[in-house]
Amino acid sequence: EVNRSLEQTVSPATEKDVLAAWVGIRPLATGTQSVTGTAATEATGDADPDDAGATAKVSREHLILNSPSGLVTISGGKWTSYRHMAEDTVDAAVLQAGLPNLPKPSATLINLVGCDGPANMPAKKITQANAAPFHKNTVSILSNYLVDALTAEKLTESYGSRAADVCDLANVDKTLRQKICHQHPWIMAQIVYACRFEHARTVADVLSRRTRLCQVDVLAAHNATPKIVKRMGDELGWDSERRQKEVVRTEEFLNSMGLQMRLKNTAEARKSSRPSVFAYHHGGAE
Repeated sequence: EVNRSLEQTVSPATEKDVLAAWVGIRPLATGTQSVTGTAATEATGDADPDDAGATAKVSREHLILNSPSGLVTISGGKWTSYRHMAEDTVDAAVLQAGLPNLPKPSATLINLVGCDGPANMPAKKITQANAAPFHKNTVSILSNYLVDALTAEKLTESYGSRAADVCDLANVDKTLRQKICHQHPWIMAQIVYACRFEHARTVADVLSRRTRLCQVDVLAAHNATPKIVKRMGDELGWDSERRQKEVVRTEEFLNSMGLQMRLKNTAEARKSSRPSVFAYHHGGAE
């Protein structure tokens, strides 16, 4: 696919150039109404070779269901309407639980966690979509903590104004300043922060959602798994059996991200390189 855009005589891509691979599933809900108020056309099935674009016929609107047990479920929707989806879901949960119907914020823009202002308070509208408002956060991280520029930028991208909270953990425990793997900017402090403040409970959660290491480099994620299991196990009080299960579960997850492909394509480099050199280039113990 990518070779359609590359000059084949200069830089043709091969499978060995692929660092990770995954597929997404559109969470579409049939039977919903489109934005025009008309019923969505249901797809006839992706298995039909003449109907490969069938999912494009399904509405991107969301659907909220209330189960007899009291569980509120939201399905469908799209990234660009996530705040509207959240509002509708909270409204349904309030009604389902019989909670008092409190007045909603009147501001059209609300600070998210990590903004410069307090969360859930009115936000200032910026005139252009850019990262300039967070530049001072990156400068502050570089000025006050022992991190490199790329790590400072990545922390600011991920945590906004709370990036300093992650770095504070590394000030208390200097081992948390270490990178999860040498060639990528994520640091060990993010693992501890995820466990303590973001309810992370599996290595796959850390690799896929708290960082994006497995999407960027699945082999580096695999080689870093032992140190992540140890750190999370110490943080969450896992016994040896729980740690071993986590290693197995993580490998199963990484296999879905193209791990076996990467292991095959780097087997020769592993044989011909010193372990420390291979770890330097592909993650793992340092």
